[in-house]
Amino acid sequence: MHFSPLFCLFIGGAAASLLSPVYPRQETTPSTSGNTTAPVSPANFDWFSINSTDTPVWTSCFESFLCARLNVPLDYSSTASPKAQIALQMLPATDKANYKGPLLFNPGGPGGSGTQTLLELGPLMAQLVGPGYDLIGFDPRGVGATIPNVQCFEPEEWDEFIQTDALVMRTDDNSIAYARARDEIIANKCKAALGGNGQEQAGTSVEEWGGGRFMDSASTATDMLRIVQALGQEKLNYWGIYFAAMYPDKVGLMMIDGVADGVHWRNGDVITNLQDADKVMDQFFDLCAKAGPSDCPIAEQSANETAARVDKILDSIRTAPIAVPDRMNGTVITEDDVLAFARLQMYQPLTGFLTLAATYTALETRNITALAQFNLVTPNTALPPWMQMNEALQAVACADFPDMRNETIAQSSAIVQNATQTSPQA
Repeated sequence: MHFSPLFCLFIGGAAASLLSPVYPRQETTPSTSGNTTAPVSPANFDWFSINSTDTPVWTSCFESFLCARLNVPLDYSSTASPKAQIALQMLPATDKANYKGPLLFNPGGPGGSGTQTLLELGPLMAQLVGPGYDLIGFDPRGVGATIPNVQCFEPEEWDEFIQTDALVMRTDDNSIAYARARDEIIANKCKAALGGNGQEQAGTSVEEWGGGRFMDSASTATDMLRIVQALGQEKLNYWGIYFAAMYPDKVGLMMIDGVADGVHWRNGDVITNLQDADKVMDQFFDLCAKAGPSDCPIAEQSANETAARVDKILDSIRTAPIAVPDRMNGTVITEDDVLAFARLQMYQPLTGFLTLAATYTALETRNITALAQFNLVTPNTALPPWMQMNEALQAVACADFPDMRNETIAQSSAIVQNATQTSPQA
């Protein structure tokens, strides 16, 4: 994917001169607030009702989990900085006799919620790593229940605005110029929400400082160091990406689930992230064909034949988009909606492929009842803020990337062309 530059206009650059503070070792046994009533649904749980503290104070949540919010400096380079508030969620170890400490989890993205992912996949993750770890998910800056958060639009505004998204950029139409124009709207909205007012002195708030420029990956890596130290640990046990490149001496055990080129990312070049994307989608066609129609209804005799069947489905949607009722006033599903939805499933193929197969089946049969359940287009604006779609991916990218305001349409087109050649399916 390629982020057009105008969104980055007002978000600002990365925070500099990050410090690596050292804390005294603390007891690892979680302290709790005494709250024994654990809400089951994320939609019924108020993250902001939890006090954010300098040391995690755990409260029961979601039946078998514990939740807390941790204070960290918004700007690690300033002693006058207000506090960012990091949302933490723990699935406690069940084998206390063989306790191995906390294992911090970050689903990446950027923009993925560690708390929501742990809620959905925590028990499965515990099976994979064993019962001796406290599994801890956190929401990075800009994401979920962490402050600063990226909420440039009111939910209803975003619901309407996203209907006009240029989901797929091509070099043979006006989609690149159109995307840049939309990004100018997002930039202006996010300037108001995240740009601050220049009041950067002690006693002022995150909103006054402006949270956008502090949503960079370097700050998040240092947040992780703070989390580990606040838990009384000297080294980090980690499942994810980013951290080791900044603090390799603080790493204990690490499971790297995805690898990105940090230098390319910092330079605003994400093309290398796409180099194996088509292999993932090819696996979908291959596994679907092997599973057969009983488990994958769109399966044909071979992967190529299955891919050809999907191409016919896409051709059908291109020729005749599907009107689907949803939570608002109805949605028209286009080919670009389907392509964008399929791309998202590449992030989690073990579960996403099942969803994708069901979606293609519903599209082929034009089953609008089933399609209404897949949320191909419209986000659920009834959800609380920490579960809403937002612009965290773009905000983190713009905080990490160099200034891209002078990039021309021709340069953007060249990047899109390169991306298309690297991965035609993504």
